[in-house]
Amino acid sequence: MLNLYIQHGRRHPEEALKAWGENGPILPNCIGIHTIYGATYAYFASRYDAEKASLLTGWPFYDGDALEMTFSESLLIAKFRDGAIGYFGDWGLEPMKYFEDPPSKQRTFDTKAAKKSR
Repeated sequence: MLNLYIQHGRRHPEEALKAWGENGPILPNCIGIHTIYGATYAYFASRYDAEKASLLTGWPFYDGDALEMTFSESLLIAKFRDGAIGYFGDWGLEPMKYFEDPPSKQRTFDTKAAKKSR
């Protein structure tokens, strides 16, 4: 399994980043990404994983266990921990083992806060 990580976030698309910007969510159990005619879809291992990812990002469902990743020009749109919309310049897939840090170093996200901002 893979984690879809989202990084280098800013609060507004035109905002100049200080250092690397803010981290976005890490979405576990992503099994693939597909881009076709300018639309990009993230596929997850289960509907539950896709629902959780949708709450953390605000991305709409595409089909079954897939979400449509949303962009503003070249920036990926997703939510920050506080539920605010963010614009991110870096995202990718990493093996889940890569993120197996001690709990104190893991990035956690409040799904209740994400749900409220939907």
